[in-house]
Amino acid sequence: PVGEGQVTAAMAGQLGIPTVLVTGDDVVAREMRSVIPEIEVAEVKRAIHRYAAACLPLEKTGPLIRAAAKRAVQKARQVQPFTYRSPAEVELDLHNPYYAAAIARLVPGVSAKGWATLHYRASDAMDVYRFLTLGLYLVSSPLLPNW
Repeated sequence: PVGEGQVTAAMAGQLGIPTVLVTGDDVVAREMRSVIPEIEVAEVKRAIHRYAAACLPLEKTGPLIRAAAKRAVQKARQVQPFTYRSPAEVELDLHNPYYAAAIARLVPGVSAKGWATLHYRASDAMDVYRFLTLGLYLVSSPLLPNW
């Protein structure tokens, strides 16, 4: 499993741009450090669950972000861009099997795998992003049939 931070870092990496700073919760901090050990992190909140976090007050987050950004800029040239091997095999797990079936039928190159999982072979990080974005848009669209 990968989060938004890894996908975004891989898109930047594909363009030769290193990801040197991330701000967010403890979950994104752990994830990004696991793939980019040199990354600077401003951990400004603690995840409680998917839709809630315990946030630090603004008077603490501002200085944390500024300090991490300063360190990140100072060492930016030493950090290698993060990339995925291409092609990338992408699986998107959905909660609704009807949406998975509809998307697999409607989108060329996408297949259903299992109960509610979509499979796609992406040519590069930008293609991964386009597939994930398309999936998210389609499952939130009122136009997608609810079979």
